[in-house]
Amino acid sequence: MVWKILSALSAVCLGVAAYFANASKNDIPNELALEKRAKENLAEAKGKRLKGGEVHETKKKKLLAINEDLSKVKLEVTTAEADVKQKEAELELAKKNLEQVAQQLASVQTKIKEAGDIEKLLAQVESLKKEKEAAELEVTNQTQALAAATEKISSIQSETEKYRQLDARQRRGEIEPDFEGRIAQYFGEWGFAVLNKGNAAGVVANADLQVKRGQDIVAKLTVKNVENKISVVDVVPGSMAEGDSLRTGDLVVAAPKKAPTTIDARTEKSATGGATPTATPAAPAPGADPFGGGMAPVAAPAPAPGTDPFGAAPGPAPAPAAGADPFGGGMAPAAPAPAAGTDPFGGGMAPATPPAAEAGTKASPSTADPFK
Repeated sequence: MVWKILSALSAVCLGVAAYFANASKNDIPNELALEKRAKENLAEAKGKRLKGGEVHETKKKKLLAINEDLSKVKLEVTTAEADVKQKEAELELAKKNLEQVAQQLASVQTKIKEAGDIEKLLAQVESLKKEKEAAELEVTNQTQALAAATEKISSIQSETEKYRQLDARQRRGEIEPDFEGRIAQYFGEWGFAVLNKGNAAGVVANADLQVKRGQDIVAKLTVKNVENKISVVDVVPGSMAEGDSLRTGDLVVAAPKKAPTTIDARTEKSATGGATPTATPAAPAPGADPFGGGMAPVAAPAPAPGTDPFGAAPGPAPAPAAGADPFGGGMAPAAPAPAAGTDPFGGGMAPATPPAAEAGTKASPSTADPFK
């Protein structure tokens, strides 16, 4: 009787062992496939990290080139201002010469009435007329030269203003209100995503964005790194509902513009230099006939002090905050270099998304860090 019970127990144990052996025979191939996939993801992530370092170096070189261009523009502005001052001095000298000739001509006319040698006095009058015409021609030439120098100043100032606005826009992290983009890839474990828009579409660093589904805002983003056609964005912590995630193709729009704080207003004013646009002097009035009533003075409306380089002595410009506009208070300090071994995009590259699971199943995301 006992041996029958023992035989039955042995049969049951053998059946259970056979069941577990059959159930676990596919685990080893699955583990090998997961290991291969993890190695491929690790290699791809390392490649992307290397490419990110190269992009960072390229951006640094571009920044150096822009700084050199700004230095050249400053030099051109200084040279143009010196030319304007020289032309202004020459114009004043020509005006004084013209006034002296007019006075001499008036004196000669008075002497004609008093003297008897009319022929000699008429010869002197003709000579003075020629000197007057030469002086008027010199005034005309100087006025044209002054107009050309003023036009050059305006062109340089316009180019300078363009650089100032670009710098201020980069500092404020502003993006066009009608901007739209899409999520190209989301890396939930590292808290960042890749957009399908970059510099070419007006994306700037530190800009605030929102992910929109229908009429709902499901997440808020901050631009971390920008390339020509793509950009990397961080998900603002706490802005996305727990358990939710971004999806490929989600609509990304510009976040509402924040009201500037006192510090932001001062930074923006410093970035633009806080200067009033330079007024262009009015064209000089044509001179009156020296024989009819004397020469009318050539004058332009008096501009406000500190604005027009041809008006009153310029007032002292306010000292802008250090690190603001390169024309207002020195070059802005370059961004600190990332620590060694960290991702230049600020959050590390995420492994590529594994192939989609079969229909009806949900693949659980890997929690292993491929860089460890």
